[in-house]
Amino acid sequence: MTRIFLALALAAPVLLAGCQSAADASPADAPATSTAAADPAAVRAGIEARSALYQAASRVADVAALQALHADDAVLLPPNKPAVRGRAAVDAYIAADPQPDSSFTLTVLDVPTSAAGDLAYEVGTYVTRSGAPSKYVTIHRRTADGWEIVLDAWNRDAPPAAATN
Repeated sequence: MTRIFLALALAAPVLLAGCQSAADASPADAPATSTAAADPAAVRAGIEARSALYQAASRVADVAALQALHADDAVLLPPNKPAVRGRAAVDAYIAADPQPDSSFTLTVLDVPTSAAGDLAYEVGTYVTRSGAPSKYVTIHRRTADGWEIVLDAWNRDAPPAAATN
C-alpha cells in the first residue's frame, strides 16, 4: 500500500503537468514543434533568463551549470582558436580552465527570433575583469525542455595587446 501512495505521489506532478491546456501555455514555453507564431517579448524574456544563468555560472566558474546550457550538438567559436563541436568537446572546453570572474557581465542588445519561435539569436556585449570592450552572438534553439545554446561566438573589439618580453 505504501508503494502505491509513493508511486502516486511521484507521478502526480507529471500527470498534472500533462493536463495543462494549450491555451495556458505561453509561446515562450511552447515546444519547438509548435506552429504558433512567436511572441518576441516572451522569447526575449526566455533568452535573457538563460543569459542571466550563464552570467551567474561564469562569475563563480560553475562548470556543470555552463555545460548544461549547451545542446548536445553545440558549436563554440572562441577567439583565436579552432571551432569546438559537440557535447564532449564543448564540455571539455568549458572544464579546461574554469576561472571565476566576479566582474563578468553580459548585456543583451537584441534577440531576433524565427517566425516559428524555435530559434533565436542573441546579440550583445560582455565585460570581463580585463575591462576590454567585447561582443558575442549566441544562437539558441527551443526544445521541449527549454532553450539551449547551439552556437556561441565571442571576441574583443580590438586584438589583445602584444606580449612584451
